[in-house]
Amino acid sequence: MENWKDIENYEGIYQVSDKGQVRTIPGKTTVRMFNGREIVRHWKGRTLKQKTDKGGYKRVTLWKSRAGKQFLVHRLVCAAFHANYENLPDVNHIDGNPSNNNADNLEWITPRGNLMHAYEHKLNKAAVPVVLRDPSTGKIEYFYSRSEACRFLDRCPEYIGDAINRGDTEVDGYELFTVLTK
Repeated sequence: MENWKDIENYEGIYQVSDKGQVRTIPGKTTVRMFNGREIVRHWKGRTLKQKTDKGGYKRVTLWKSRAGKQFLVHRLVCAAFHANYENLPDVNHIDGNPSNNNADNLEWITPRGNLMHAYEHKLNKAAVPVVLRDPSTGKIEYFYSRSEACRFLDRCPEYIGDAINRGDTEVDGYELFTVLTK
């Protein structure tokens, strides 16, 4: 059974379900002035159409006081069905599918945790894993991306990528390796 909860700041107007649907509340009444006359409208409840953006995320537009505002559906679902005690800023899709907005597939997470989840589940197609080896100690440092390795070396984000493109096998005293992935 689908569970519905009011959307914060839109109570009595819109609800979100644990299955990722958004609807207007049945029986909603609005009053507005038109050409000096008061117009009363009684709304039927309906499920809102969701638009999918380039990244595969679903969005809806919610209206209040004649102003429309776009929201990401996964954030609405997570806010309604998961307490955010630690005030974490990001919502993670556990299965990596940005269109799966079921409440049991969403969790609050840190930006770093969200990035690590994407790397570990190979959801970030642009990331190129890098390995740095210190020849004097033999210590190996593994990084999920070139930019992560650049932060470790305290270099600009393009430093490792430029070295790889030049065919360099050493950077800042470390042996440089890229990891081949499927």
